Amino acid sequence: MPRRSVPLQARALILLALLPLSIQAQNLDLPDFIGKIENKYAHLEDLQMSYKKEVSSHLFTESQATSGVIYLKQPSKYRLESPDEMVISDGKVVWTYSIGEKQVTKQNLKPGQEFDFLSFLKDMESTYKSGLGVPEKVEGFNCQRIILTPKEEGTDFEELTLWVDSKNYLVRKMEMKDLQKSKTTFWFANLRINSRLADSRFDFKVPDKVELIDLTKQR
Repeated sequence: MPRRSVPLQARALILLALLPLSIQAQNLDLPDFIGKIENKYAHLEDLQMSYKKEVSSHLFTESQATSGVIYLKQPSKYRLESPDEMVISDGKVVWTYSIGEKQVTKQNLKPGQEFDFLSFLKDMESTYKSGLGVPEKVEGFNCQRIILTPKEEGTDFEELTLWVDSKNYLVRKMEMKDLQKSKTTFWFANLRINSRLADSRFDFKVPDKVELIDLTKQR
């Protein structure tokens, strides 16, 4: 059976969705701002939030929408819950639970595959072309729009836009355009930072009458 990996949109969501930001709505020094992202995020211990996600594409006529909750804990623990799926990792093993199919896949994270919060944030100036968009309100919050475009080919997206709350420095909305011209938009709410999430939040027990596909013994 083929290996299942953490869904791309989930990884992108974990890596970029909720980065605390220090920002001034006007006269923003963008290089300085990028440095503050990396510095602030380096001190993030844990994060939890609810989200709404909408995907639109020329491949289907109607947008696809879902919602859920995300929990993150440094350096490599995460838990994503939606009505259809759960993805949970303690930093060593990742569980992917397809609720409708009543099936769980368990696999090891090999050295080098550990989830790194900072992987998209290191060397941002050399990795992305960055620019400012027109400030907008998101769910009543005044936000500054930041646009990131990868400088090199081979990335998972061609453009990423962040709507950043200019008062509390959090990302309220994120839009990602992929290489197939599909657009995925996230809205974030109920954010809690450094709330001392318990490690048990990132444990998983296979429910009764659910099939387990254990890939941890495969080489």
